[in-house]
Amino acid sequence: MMQLARVYELSTRRSAGFTLIEIMITVTIVAILASISLPAYQRYVIRARASESLVLATNAKNMIVECQATGTAMADMNSGTGPFPPGNLTSTEWVAGVFVVQGVVRIRYAAAAPAGLAGQDLVLTPNFGPSKTEWRCGFTDTGGYAYVPANCRQPP
Repeated sequence: MMQLARVYELSTRRSAGFTLIEIMITVTIVAILASISLPAYQRYVIRARASESLVLATNAKNMIVECQATGTAMADMNSGTGPFPPGNLTSTEWVAGVFVVQGVVRIRYAAAAPAGLAGQDLVLTPNFGPSKTEWRCGFTDTGGYAYVPANCRQPP
């Protein structure tokens, strides 16, 4: 009877807690999952910030459509003329400025933007139709296409 009690005592002592190998396997699995998900999350954040720049250009796009409706020539749709304020229309940490040149909106990304976007211009070109205006957008260079919405992955 004494020997049976001793075996029971040893078996309960061993099963209390986790072994070192179990902890190492768990930490390894968590590290692998983190290494996969972190770059995907970073790309998501960059895409969200790049999409923000398109929202910043909304006022300029609306002014261009309004000028077209009132008969203003494209050559007169520049920053600093008509309804367009001079120079930069708006800026953020990643966007150096939104400019209008002959009815075309240029979003210039700041140096603080990620490597694929920094220093590039996203160009929004209007296509005036009889009932609506469609916008084509694309980069002057091919570097930032991975970060913009799918409808902007075309040459301007």
